[in-house]
Amino acid sequence: MGKFFGFSLLGLGVWGFLRAQGGSAYVPLNRDYYHLIDRYEIRYGKFSRHLFTSAKSLRRADIIKFLNEIRGDSDRIRFNRRDRFNIQYLENDNWEWSERPGAGHNPRALKKSFLRHFYRKSNAFYHVNYRDGLFFLILNPGAYFSYGIQPGEPGNKYINTRAVEVRGHIARRMGFYAYVGENQASFPGYFHLFERQFRAVPEETFYKYFKKNSYDFFQARGYISFSLLHDIVQVHAGHDRLFLGNGYRSLLLNDFAPPMLFLRLNTRVWMFNYTNIFAQGLHNTGPIAFIGFDRKFLAMHHLSVNLGRHFNISLFEAITSSPTPSKPYRFELNYLNPIIFYRAIENAIGSDDATQVGMDFKANMLRHLQLYGQLTIHEFALKEFLARKGSWMNQQGFQLGFKYIDAFALRNLDLQGEMNYVRPFMYTDKRDINSYSHYNQPLGHPNGANLVEYLGVLRYQILSRLWFTTVACWRKQSVDPIFGDSTSVGANILKPYVWRTQEEGHFLATLGSPVKTLYGEATLSFMFAHNCFLDLKFIFRRTSSTDPNPDLNRRDIFGGLTFRLNLPQRQFAF
Repeated sequence: MGKFFGFSLLGLGVWGFLRAQGGSAYVPLNRDYYHLIDRYEIRYGKFSRHLFTSAKSLRRADIIKFLNEIRGDSDRIRFNRRDRFNIQYLENDNWEWSERPGAGHNPRALKKSFLRHFYRKSNAFYHVNYRDGLFFLILNPGAYFSYGIQPGEPGNKYINTRAVEVRGHIARRMGFYAYVGENQASFPGYFHLFERQFRAVPEETFYKYFKKNSYDFFQARGYISFSLLHDIVQVHAGHDRLFLGNGYRSLLLNDFAPPMLFLRLNTRVWMFNYTNIFAQGLHNTGPIAFIGFDRKFLAMHHLSVNLGRHFNISLFEAITSSPTPSKPYRFELNYLNPIIFYRAIENAIGSDDATQVGMDFKANMLRHLQLYGQLTIHEFALKEFLARKGSWMNQQGFQLGFKYIDAFALRNLDLQGEMNYVRPFMYTDKRDINSYSHYNQPLGHPNGANLVEYLGVLRYQILSRLWFTTVACWRKQSVDPIFGDSTSVGANILKPYVWRTQEEGHFLATLGSPVKTLYGEATLSFMFAHNCFLDLKFIFRRTSSTDPNPDLNRRDIFGGLTFRLNLPQRQFAF
């Protein structure tokens, strides 16, 4: 079966290259970067025919088309100096697809000596454009050097990342991307608690212990991409993260878990955007090498529809399958069908795999406001739902939020508010390997299930190159016993739901050990060259519980300074 699947992908790649058009690379997931795109889509006042932002990441070629659209509407949008800077920044970052003369030009480029070969474009340390796009390549270094202090924790906190990033295309038919990074890091204390509990470093794959209270890990991402049928069907295959939704969190597919192997087919025609994702996840991982990790397979459908100029709705379904002792190499070919309803096929073939369905929506209004939300369902029992006794069988989650652009008539002040509600056992299954996770980390909400969360984000662009961002979060969650206990209240998604202690009474954040988490983060960022940042960050995080366990009653205060080159900020808000 593995050989059949491998030869099928190889055949698709060869056939795709021969038929391909518009092979654009994608912009890596980056909250600050994608916020700019969301901001100008809201300001534009209608949906672009080139972008469906509910399914990320996005193609660089499509971002350039979107920028051309909003420039044509600049009389109504009335951009100020900071907006014009942001739009120019986005164009310079994707200049290879721009037709504007001088796009990406670096006015500080040297004219003499061997250094003239470097940074001829503002976003490219070195680039090759052979025969006007027959072969195009951008090579960039990456760096993330962070140093901070956390009172009460041993040693100083730091992140030391050295990386290389390559992207480009061949004959404008096939795009490619590769990133490799070597890292050593010592994180704030609650990261280490997460690692001890789940045998995983947040956002990372395999890791090793390094010196005292530190980790050593390697990062690798890469893919190829091409388009078929006159740019209607886009193929995106490799090893990376994806995101479905419009919020700070996603209950459908988040970017908290590390990159995974995937094949993504994106079909865009008229008002429809249909995304198929076929992926392989890993389970039962840890810091011990050469033992082999358990594999699982995931398939997802996401159909996004623009209903008019201001309202978008998407339907979602996913299924997680894994080998069994009787079928150790099983992969269900039915799940490769790109237009089938997974729940129906699961029942038809007698499968014991885990399915979920959901939806998300967004509504852009008045060129300043966006309302958005999500609903996801793993199990729904109507009789038990109406009984209101807290049955474990009702496993749902929903999200509701808003974005307010240029809030209170203050230009470049953007606010976001969000509520996330996830019932117990939402992402679990009767077998732990079928949990909705990858590398022991959730693919849905980063904190698992059995929680309610209120989250706010303030972004203010003080000057063209200076941003101030705050994130505030309050969360209540009933957590499972942290170590050495085979019972579950539905929060830890790696524990199967057969470990539940009762059938009813599973009301939100009541059983187990209810924990309240208060999180605050403030960041001042200055970009002194293209994609080159200095970040001054302060974090406060406090958890409190009636359970006397010190791991559930702790306070983390962290302050640090970071130098970033061509890399996004690391996520701390979980």
